[in-house]
Amino acid sequence: MSNVEMSGVFAALLSPRKAEGSFDVPALRRRPCRFSDAIGISFVVNGATGEFCLTSPVQLRTVLSTVRCVSEGRARILCCVGAVGGAQ
Repeated sequence: MSNVEMSGVFAALLSPRKAEGSFDVPALRRRPCRFSDAIGISFVVNGATGEFCLTSPVQLRTVLSTVRCVSEGRARILCCVGAVGGAQ
């Protein structure tokens, strides 16, 4: 595995949710992905704001595919993964 140097501005995108906890995909589509990637801003999804502990693998795929689609495949995306818990 090689190291990848990351530089530039990374904006944390919130993953909007509905009252029952499911992702609000239309709200995510309204995020500023098109504008931001046009001026060179990359995105951090699923974690910069702590939502990684609530996100299932299916929901994570939804968030990533939505951001990729809205940015028309041009955005650099840093995705956070993790879980709540620790060694017993």
